[in-house]
Amino acid sequence: MGHDPIASLAYLFAYAVMAFMIVTGSGLAASKFQAGPLAGWLGNAAWLEDVLKDPHEVGFALMLGFIGLHMAALVFHPLRGERVAQGMLTGKQYHGRKRSAA
Repeated sequence: MGHDPIASLAYLFAYAVMAFMIVTGSGLAASKFQAGPLAGWLGNAAWLEDVLKDPHEVGFALMLGFIGLHMAALVFHPLRGERVAQGMLTGKQYHGRKRSAA
């Protein structure tokens, strides 16, 4: 029980984007501010800012899109009779009964 396979893939994608943003953000911090864990290696590489800035911003846009889809799912699932938000708050999965036509 839990997320369906497509949602699980979406979360794996989001985690990959977060990891990508950590790497590009660390490189940006090192090249622009001479700070962070990579500053010792990349602190003098001013050209790196030009290389990493756009990919980092694309990662940010992808994360905003993921958050928007997540919020849309919170609206969509109750329309299908699924109690997703309640499960997120309590940590328990709720399975509603399907109403019969009779």
